[in-house]
Amino acid sequence: MIQHRRVSNQNSESGKVVFTGIQDILQDGHDTSDNHYFLPPHQRCAVHTLNLIAVTDAEEACNDVSYKKIYHSTMAKCASLWNKTSRSSQAADIVQEKCKMHLIVPNGTRWNSFFYAVSRVSE
Repeated sequence: MIQHRRVSNQNSESGKVVFTGIQDILQDGHDTSDNHYFLPPHQRCAVHTLNLIAVTDAEEACNDVSYKKIYHSTMAKCASLWNKTSRSSQAADIVQEKCKMHLIVPNGTRWNSFFYAVSRVSE
């Protein structure tokens, strides 16, 4: 159970903390004391918003046939590099020896991993 911690006005001098269940507050709809409960305004993550804009712009850019051809060719080459270095320790060692860095392989759980992976290839 998630709990909300608040200091009661009556017990503030003694330092006691009163715990109130979130479910109780939400079901009652009000609190008998002077405390008001509310959620802060939603703050959107600026970086995530910029990423969504970039993805939308990139998808729209693929409507251009010449760009789409170059994009798919480039991403296929990057994917082959990522696959080779992630499956072969020898290939990863060669990249480390020649380029003095390891390649970052994009994954589906981090929304910015693709950006970092492509940035590393372009370095």
